[in-house]
Amino acid sequence: MKIIKQLIFLLLFFLLQISCSNLNKKNKSVETQNDRFELPQKELKGHKLKCDSTIMGLRVDFICNNKLIIEELSQHKLYSIFNLKNDSLQKISSFLEKGNGPFEVTNSFYQTTDSSIYIANYTGTINKIYKINNNNIFDKSKWITLTIPQEHKALLFPNFIMLNDSICISTGGDLLKDNILTAIDYKSGIIKGIDFKFPGFKISGNGCAANFLVYCDAQINKHPKLSKFVYTCRLGRFIEIFEMDGMNIIQKIPIYSSYPIYKASGDRRVIDNDCLMGAVTKVTKDYIYCLITPYTYKESIENKEYKGLPNYFGDNLYIFDWNGKLIDSYLLDIPVCSFCVDSSNKYIIASSIDGESFILKKYNLNMP
Repeated sequence: MKIIKQLIFLLLFFLLQISCSNLNKKNKSVETQNDRFELPQKELKGHKLKCDSTIMGLRVDFICNNKLIIEELSQHKLYSIFNLKNDSLQKISSFLEKGNGPFEVTNSFYQTTDSSIYIANYTGTINKIYKINNNNIFDKSKWITLTIPQEHKALLFPNFIMLNDSICISTGGDLLKDNILTAIDYKSGIIKGIDFKFPGFKISGNGCAANFLVYCDAQINKHPKLSKFVYTCRLGRFIEIFEMDGMNIIQKIPIYSSYPIYKASGDRRVIDNDCLMGAVTKVTKDYIYCLITPYTYKESIENKEYKGLPNYFGDNLYIFDWNGKLIDSYLLDIPVCSFCVDSSNKYIIASSIDGESFILKKYNLNMP
């Protein structure tokens, strides 16, 4: 239990500081087709969406084709729902409060599906998930609470996706093993590691906690219909497609394979100067969209801004199919922080900053 408590403390500190962490790793393992070949970049200009109210945050996602969920950084509600019509946004309302009461959260992390929003409450581990139907977002009496079993040895991180009606997959796992992902069956109470291992060289022994803090700080995306997934580490440039049959991984396809570079120093994780700084990934049934975060770790320390905006914004958007083939490459007109893609791949909505205001821009695509 001592090592788990130490790791939870480190993780909470990590979340508060919004800083990244790593251990010693090989920078490159497998050379993928996308490391060897590049497509000419197309410059893509967007237009700012009109909005009838102030946008209060940067994370944005579709909950259906004409509605967006946008985070709020105010002191009142955590998320807002907007209606998108004719390139204009109309705010419907806000929901979810921070706290320890019923239908409140300490720290929230969400995932959307075609029918529902799933919001996890994170208190050092995931302890419950609210399932909120898209048609009943503001009616708490219709929310369903999914209780996550707590009698386990796994450290579960706040990055998850819903596999089906009874199982979710979270980053994290048993500290004595090397699984990056864990399946949580909240109906049966069974928690089981998935055979997705730390890639390449990793620190063993006292450094194992740092492995988790690096590789479990990651994003998971699921194909809307198939049992296919994308794992994106927030450090390095390690992005991999994997397919599952039940709880077994039957295929892996690397998109990028530049591993995080880091080492352990006591109970700290030290990032190498040459470590890349990750990506943001979104998916549709046809494509995988990756917004690459610029700079190496050293460059991010030396440059607090990227093209006049925060250094974790990016403007290089790469689009792959579900076989890992690079389909298209865009250079956006300004760096953006978060984005979402409509289900027909016709356009993306991306968040950025204009002066002192959060803005959303629409970029029309020309996908096959």
